[in-house]
Amino acid sequence: MSELISRVRRARAVSLVAAAVLSWPVVGSGQVEAPAPIAPARSMWSVAPAGHQLQMVAERRFDAASGLRASTVFAMQVDRNGIPWLGADDGLYMYAGGSWRREVLPDGYQNQQVRSLLMPADGSRWLGTRRGVLYRPRGGEWRVFGEAEGLPGAVVFSLVETNAVDGTPRVVAGTSRGVAYFNGDTFVSLRLPTPMPPLGLVLASGVAPDGSAELWAASAEGGIARLHQGQWTYFGASQGVATPDVQALAASPGDSGSVLYAAGSAGVFELDRRGDALRWARVPDSPRDAIRVQVVQSPGDEPELWVGLTDGRILRRRGGLWRPLEKSYADRHGTITL
Repeated sequence: MSELISRVRRARAVSLVAAAVLSWPVVGSGQVEAPAPIAPARSMWSVAPAGHQLQMVAERRFDAASGLRASTVFAMQVDRNGIPWLGADDGLYMYAGGSWRREVLPDGYQNQQVRSLLMPADGSRWLGTRRGVLYRPRGGEWRVFGEAEGLPGAVVFSLVETNAVDGTPRVVAGTSRGVAYFNGDTFVSLRLPTPMPPLGLVLASGVAPDGSAELWAASAEGGIARLHQGQWTYFGASQGVATPDVQALAASPGDSGSVLYAAGSAGVFELDRRGDALRWARVPDSPRDAIRVQVVQSPGDEPELWVGLTDGRILRRRGGLWRPLEKSYADRHGTITL
């Protein structure tokens, strides 16, 4: 029960609550610039066509009048064609023609919460719901996967694609009671290291300094685990994860492997890859009650660390200093999902 309370709190505080209003960059003509496929360290506010520099000169707001009827948005993804998608409390939305359109889902899932999204390069769609995973291959029909099809838990909080499981691209689901990967036919559970509480799992796909793939998993009851070259490594308080819960993970490209961040009630933590043993350390002066974390790269600027808090605020870190997100972004009858 504690993991469900923890994850519900996370979604409520950082999703687009009440008015479900979303900010999007707008060019001088008043039309939304067509975005290119999203890069790993970019956000929805910094996507620009290849070879072009997008400057934010205005801001467009979306609510029910533009088709976004949901009261809460849990997830955002941009597909390979640059089309934005939203996972919301009443289903799946796609942005097309200047408005949001709710997609038709299989019977029984029309008004189901979509908690996580994955849009791989092959054109398929993966949706994590409170009742399992929905999968639609490009040009195919929807398939439904639940606990009977191998998922360790019904609620799917996180979906990633990684080569870390067996060297081939695999879709991995972080659920309410464990982690499982899709083998092409069904889901297969991954055994987590013994100290890891298998409850309320969130995931991140990273790259080790040698270029090999790694999978990161974090529990709502504390602890982080890394799967690399077939072996799990557990990180708890003695390895620097000094927080009773981990609510979010974020990975972004770095000079020596992926840069990893974890958010929890005790603050934001960063992975230290220096030395022989990996360790986590709290980011200096990072805010407590952190429930979302993301590295945001704006065109022409240095990357910033953005953190969502349980009270609805969003803080950004740049040059070692924490500042609140500008009012023009944050004041939206709720908050913006990172």
